Amino acid sequence: MKVEEHYMFKEAVEGPSAVRRTLSECRSEVEEVAEALKKAEVRRGFIVGSGTSFHASLYLQYLINRYTDLHFTAVPASEFKAWKPIKGKYVVIGFSQSGESSDVIEAVREAKAAGVLTIGITNTPGSSLTRLADHSVVT
Repeated sequence: MKVEEHYMFKEAVEGPSAVRRTLSECRSEVEEVAEALKKAEVRRGFIVGSGTSFHASLYLQYLINRYTDLHFTAVPASEFKAWKPIKGKYVVIGFSQSGESSDVIEAVREAKAAGVLTIGITNTPGSSLTRLADHSVVT
């Protein structure tokens, strides 16, 4: 089997161009999310994901903390329940390639039940994550 045949390797190599493409193609979705964050006066947030989506969460945490005045913490979705309850001016961003990861869905559901702004980032339009989250970005 050739290295090029591995889907994960292919996605890793395509990462930088995928980010540029997402920002370009999903501009209205990204602007809608930015406006929602501003309107909610969000200052802090959690980014949850499982597996490789958690690793993407770590990178997003770095970008947000480095280039904005917001503070975000990446948390494995399976551990999110262990964090103290969140309320108020927070946001929870759920990362899931399929949009169906049960731990991510549960974390977003709990955040939403607590009245926290929720955002889903996924590759799958119409997924459970896009239907559950207040706002979604489909990459």
